[in-house]
Amino acid sequence: LDTRMARFGSLAGEPALAGRLNLHAIGPTRRMLQRGTLGEALTRIPAGAPGYLTIDLDVLSPEAIGGAVSTPVANGLTWDELFEIVEYAMARLDVVACDLVEFHPDAAIPGQWTSQLSTLILLLIEGLAAGAHRRDGLAT
Repeated sequence: LDTRMARFGSLAGEPALAGRLNLHAIGPTRRMLQRGTLGEALTRIPAGAPGYLTIDLDVLSPEAIGGAVSTPVANGLTWDELFEIVEYAMARLDVVACDLVEFHPDAAIPGQWTSQLSTLILLLIEGLAAGAHRRDGLAT
């Protein structure tokens, strides 16, 4: 874990959360995307287990989010990288709920994030709907 993630390492090891909380730093996540090994990280999540996906928009680079978060990451993800992660997770995990956190539109540079945020929200809605169809045995 990198220094930003280190403080959460002990939380992930708490008995009540063991096996339920998966933390991934930006550097290793980007390398998984580049190598096509994101699926390996997801194998630690039990198949069919309902999951909750939280996306902290601070994960995006300042260039991507335009000041609309409190603590952007200097080498943060691009929107395309975030979209790829979300699409992959929604297709392979049983995500039953999700949220977006750390968004501050009043601090944003106008127009720099609007279409990308809309795309992200639509990906999440589409993924949740597809998951509900799979759980209900309906065609997607």
